[in-house]
Amino acid sequence: MRQERGKNPRREEQFKRDFRTRDGPSIKATKEESKIAKKDDGLSVEKLRKEVLKDTLEHPLTKFSIFVAILSLIFLIFIAPFAGGGVFALFTMIGSAALGCCSWLWNWFIRGKKYLALKSEEFDGLEKKLEQGKEQEELKTIEAELRSDFIEIGYNEGLKALEELASEYNAFCRISSVKSLVAMDRVRDLVRDVYRQGLGVLRTTLEAIKQIEATPAKRLLQETEDYAKTIERLEKSGGDAEEIQRWKERKEANEQHLKIISNQRKRVIELLAESDLCEGQIRKVRLELPTLTDDKTKDEVERMMDELEFRIRFAKERQRALEQQSQLNFGKKEE
Repeated sequence: MRQERGKNPRREEQFKRDFRTRDGPSIKATKEESKIAKKDDGLSVEKLRKEVLKDTLEHPLTKFSIFVAILSLIFLIFIAPFAGGGVFALFTMIGSAALGCCSWLWNWFIRGKKYLALKSEEFDGLEKKLEQGKEQEELKTIEAELRSDFIEIGYNEGLKALEELASEYNAFCRISSVKSLVAMDRVRDLVRDVYRQGLGVLRTTLEAIKQIEATPAKRLLQETEDYAKTIERLEKSGGDAEEIQRWKERKEANEQHLKIISNQRKRVIELLAESDLCEGQIRKVRLELPTLTDDKTKDEVERMMDELEFRIRFAKERQRALEQQSQLNFGKKEE
């Protein structure tokens, strides 16, 4: 439950206008209250329950009936013994009290409960939208960081893959925002997870490229060639065997490092291919989405969700395996 804050007079006044409307809260008022709820974290179903209870007690018919009942009681006790009219005052008191109780019971147990049920669903939806909004902001932040890093190291292939993935996801968001399906929320969640996984793959690609760039491959290659020439010269001139062995060990170490770099470049290509697969999966959903309906293509929607779940699992497993292999190889190099 959210922590309660100070009262919002605008929200409470809007609520009272809504509740006292004969046909219940209007759609416009519901939207208005939703906007206020986004700004005021103190608004919750539990707090609204208290406000509804308070408002039912302050309902005009309830207050007027209780007021008449109290006046009748006062008249019955203090005036009727001297001026008469006790029977009339008694029936008026009983009738007014009964009317006030009925008014409260109707507003609380019928209209109030119905209103609370409506608001509970609205708050659940609002809470989910707020969470989705936070996730979207997080994804935008990751995307911006990746774009900046790719530009900084000048890796155009990674930047191109990022732009294509982000463009496809944004296109899906535009279409899904106006598409009505029972399973639409689930489809959005899965596509968002695919996009998140695609960004994760590109982040791993960025780290791999940084590791490769940090290794002076050209220098290692030049040194390896120089070592080979030195070994050949020493062997022809009959040099010391121990010295020749030391040069061979240096040459073999450099060749091993170059092999690791070559394997790492291959893994970068595999990671970019996995990013392309995530992009392709999002594109496929985007192209199929406009033709889907709840009554005619239920199997198609289920198939689509199965494919999305498979892509998420496969991408995670592939990324994990490549990361482990990369750490293993570079760990050997450092040793």
